[in-house]
Amino acid sequence: MDQKSDNDIDIELQIHFENESKESSKREKPEKTIIKYDNREIYLLFKRFKRLHRDAGRLLNQSHQTSRISLIIKLSIVVLGLVTSYVSAISGIEETRKTYITTIFSLGSALLSGLTSVKNFSRDSSKYYSGYMDYLELATKIEPIFYNFEGDVPYKTLVADIDKVITKYEGMINKTKQQLLTHAEKRPKVFENLIYDKIKANNGGKFPEWLEHQLKVELNDDKDIRKIIGNEEHLVEVEDKKV
Repeated sequence: MDQKSDNDIDIELQIHFENESKESSKREKPEKTIIKYDNREIYLLFKRFKRLHRDAGRLLNQSHQTSRISLIIKLSIVVLGLVTSYVSAISGIEETRKTYITTIFSLGSALLSGLTSVKNFSRDSSKYYSGYMDYLELATKIEPIFYNFEGDVPYKTLVADIDKVITKYEGMINKTKQQLLTHAEKRPKVFENLIYDKIKANNGGKFPEWLEHQLKVELNDDKDIRKIIGNEEHLVEVEDKKV
């Protein structure tokens, strides 16, 4: 029987170690569990997905704006400094006028420098851009879910991650008073409809009797209906008993 050459032994050892490495990698990286999302979860995720993209665009726009402002201020300070030096070096200008001009330009340069110390536009631009990247990264992570209504992250975890990012950057996003008011009124209404749908689904496709009574009260604001409900639930208000 022929003795194996050193090259053959080296090749066999290399194949052996490669196979062991592959098996070890499989053991270290277990297959991800595929999670199916129901229609309600997909709807809520998509609402958040749209908001992530919308607010990401706003943050990117704010980043560009503050970056331009920062650049303009820095250039203005440089120009004012050069003009001040140039005017000071000119001998043909009357000293009183020269002093007046250099004082004005120096004051302007000082004001702009003071503004940059109070409001750091470069730092704000970086924060806005960082927020934009966080929003976009999360939106990119969620996007594949809408292809097949499935993913590898639990729904509750996704919602918590989204709300964490929104809470972190919400105060930085410039919004008009009307936008803030619309959001404040619209968001509770959306969840109110979802809650009503869920209650109906859990109650055979119809509202329970107590909720129908409550909806009548809210729609009509009728004290007589309130009294009827109070009597049914043995919770008659004291003011209703007064003559």
